[in-house]
Amino acid sequence: GQFLNVLNNHASYKVAESQRRQRMNEVRRRMAGPLARSATNLFEVINDILLQSDGYFQSTYRHDHEGAVNSVIHTFASFFFWQKQLEYGLIMENVTEEDYWQYAVDHAIREVNGAFRAPDLPFRLMDHQRSAVAELMIGKTLQWGEFKGALLPLGFAHFSEIMDAVHKGSPVPDNTNSNHIQQWEQFFNSFRSDMDKLAAVQVTLHELDGKGLSEMDVEFLHKASQRLKALKLELLDMIYVLSRANPGGEMLSSGIK
Repeated sequence: GQFLNVLNNHASYKVAESQRRQRMNEVRRRMAGPLARSATNLFEVINDILLQSDGYFQSTYRHDHEGAVNSVIHTFASFFFWQKQLEYGLIMENVTEEDYWQYAVDHAIREVNGAFRAPDLPFRLMDHQRSAVAELMIGKTLQWGEFKGALLPLGFAHFSEIMDAVHKGSPVPDNTNSNHIQQWEQFFNSFRSDMDKLAAVQVTLHELDGKGLSEMDVEFLHKASQRLKALKLELLDMIYVLSRANPGGEMLSSGIK
């Protein structure tokens, strides 16, 4: 009888473990792709911003100040949204030592978060701030297809209306309450201010060959570049890890464990 109990318990464990892995694979299938694309978008935007002589802000800021900054901010906020969605999806499961891919993803996420937390540099965002922005970015729910019910981030048009309400006093968009606007201002205002300043400094550097920059501007530009370069490197690692899982969830490269 005891032997049969052991066999039954082992069989039950195998079934439960198989179901757990199926759920984790489903989360990967639903979330890893969007997070990888979002991380790639953010990596490309940061890379473009760092091209100070002919980068993103030099080509867009003069013609559409608000739109240029809102576009960059939306790319950051969308990344926070998809990162949090993946974390929420997997936190309910018990990750084991055999879940190599998830261990690697967890490490990559910690490194990206650490790059945002580093002190004494512009664009600092603590964990609770990024989590709050991710929650504020929740938009519509997918109403059709295989992933019906999945959450989607705010689109750029609605996001821009919210940013205009926060920073320009424009009317609050439909389906957005005033508390929502105040939360955006509370958690993201300093980040937005840093991005505004970086854009203005880079444009001045480009148009006036740096002659209109103060020492403080030069120092700010240097520190902002430090932060963005660190984020760029960590994002590259995250993109690599996210791309290394096959449908069964195992690492394609045994060197990443």
